[in-house]
Amino acid sequence: VMPTRVRVGLTRRLEAQLVVVPLTTASTETAEAITRDASYGSTYGRGKLNLWGGDGGPSAAALVPFVGRADDAWTAGLAIPGALELGAGLVLGVIPQVDVVAAGATLTATANVSRAVAGPVVATAETVGKVDTMGAPLAVQANAGVAIGVTADAEVDVGVRRGVTGPVPDLEGFLRVSVRR
Repeated sequence: VMPTRVRVGLTRRLEAQLVVVPLTTASTETAEAITRDASYGSTYGRGKLNLWGGDGGPSAAALVPFVGRADDAWTAGLAIPGALELGAGLVLGVIPQVDVVAAGATLTATANVSRAVAGPVVATAETVGKVDTMGAPLAVQANAGVAIGVTADAEVDVGVRRGVTGPVPDLEGFLRVSVRR
């Protein structure tokens, strides 16, 4: 329920982030019954170092190390987001990411295409795939969202995620607020 990310710029190339998922819910259906679970989601501290590019450039890349707690376990990892302008207002984004927990590691690959549709409004379509070393099946999600630039330094993102395969929620919404100082 309503994952939130707060980003605070420390320098032109470095920012600190706090990501909070206050509540997760899941329903499991068997022949005997439907079971519903709700619990605290996760909290992550992240840093982001822009290697090149950024706001308005033809390409960009960054390093995003993180540490946090999810599903009653500590996790740490690294994401490497990148973006490339494709022309006609389209931007391709990719994010390979590795998460390490005591039981093993998870590799996540994200690819998205976004386009400004009107003023400060950007629409995004995204696919996320996840595989781990702990025996879980491949998990794939399809996401769609809209980012609205409230000011030059603040943005609100809203959208939906749809599970395609594996152990991912069938449908969930998201709302993120980002502020740069």
